[in-house]
Amino acid sequence: AGAGTGGNAGAGTGGSAGTGGNAGAGTGGNAGAGTGGSAGTGGVGNCMNAEECSIPQTMVCSPTSEACVAGECTIGAPCSGNNQVCVGQIPSPVVGACYPSCVPFAGLGCGAASVCLPLALDGKSGACFDTGSAASAQACTPTDLSSGCVAGNDCADDGGGANCRPQCNFFSATPGCTLATRCALGNICSVETGDAANIGAACSLASAPGVRCGNDGNAWRGSCVDHDDSAGTPPRCFRLCRTSERGDCAGGQACVPSQVDPTVGVCALASCAGGGSEFSTCALCAATAESAGGCCSAQVMACQSNASCQSISTCVNACGDAACVSACLAAGTVQGQALYNNILQCLFRGGPGNVGACGTICPAG
Repeated sequence: AGAGTGGNAGAGTGGSAGTGGNAGAGTGGNAGAGTGGSAGTGGVGNCMNAEECSIPQTMVCSPTSEACVAGECTIGAPCSGNNQVCVGQIPSPVVGACYPSCVPFAGLGCGAASVCLPLALDGKSGACFDTGSAASAQACTPTDLSSGCVAGNDCADDGGGANCRPQCNFFSATPGCTLATRCALGNICSVETGDAANIGAACSLASAPGVRCGNDGNAWRGSCVDHDDSAGTPPRCFRLCRTSERGDCAGGQACVPSQVDPTVGVCALASCAGGGSEFSTCALCAATAESAGGCCSAQVMACQSNASCQSISTCVNACGDAACVSACLAAGTVQGQALYNNILQCLFRGGPGNVGACGTICPAG
């Protein structure tokens, strides 16, 4: 839904353009499924990043020993110690390292020489990293073990290279930034400017999707989002929200998840173009939208009037995998393919602000 961070400047994975974001501590995210292992020369030598280990795919730089060791955890085998969290240290990790867990902005879990950095954009869970020596506004180099910055700061690239920026609680009414800085999604006080549009107003045509907007004097509360495919239509400023907090959106709106980080998204109306209505299954949502008078009934009727589109639809409904769907589409005419794709666009558009009748939570139908 367009919300995201500017990406980790360290060993982490990048996000979508436009909104501030942690550049520090370079985590690759939660470790994926798989098994750790005994590969390499575990426990030998000092390290600051997993890339320094002989086999970073199966080894980690241990936050405890600062040595390369076999992967300490996976999703299927979490950390064994109390108050620990499994964090990946490379993009698309298979194994992770066990860090002390903490609650961001609550002063809980980390010692005096460490800082609690959020593990997701909603700021609800975190891990403790060592502090560094770079002061606020100074250039910094984060590692898998350290933020690179003094306490209260995180290393972030908000448009001018990696620099230490004060941390802030983005979803708080008073996030804590001072002077000309504003709190940006990613929980850093950013010096970067954004679009002047208020929440709900049109952004500038020159503003790309993801550009921050909605400056309320404390934080950039919104993101410029494409909401119309028509040429020359400017993006609109949508309020940023947490998918776990219903109170973040008002007026019948729902928090439509971001494709970068599903813990956050933008507030959109529960309508054909905005998604947000709740169904027990994706199939029920699709059936409702396709029924007479439903959001996508016009597209369905157009398909029914075309023999090729009808054949594609019948073929796809019997499929069990993506290869089968591709074969069904390939067997149709160009017009039949276009008409069938119109139904998919209506149901599962997946683009920022144009999430389709069933939203990005059901991207595959």
